[in-house]
Amino acid sequence: MGRSSFNNGIGSNGTSFFEQLTYWTIKAYFYNQYEVQLHYKLGAYEFDIAIPELNALIECQSGLHTSKTHQE
Repeated sequence: MGRSSFNNGIGSNGTSFFEQLTYWTIKAYFYNQYEVQLHYKLGAYEFDIAIPELNALIECQSGLHTSKTHQE
């Protein structure tokens, strides 16, 4: 299974395989209980996955980073 074949509607936006796997696993676990978001922005910061109703933010493979529009 190639990287592009796993995007499954996310698009080729630089999302890693691990981020996609984590996103779809969490989304399947919560099914329709909570909204699960990919690439969630909070102020100047961007997180890989968010569950806003639970105040949960997940960064999969790296430390916290800021979105490119807010970096100096």
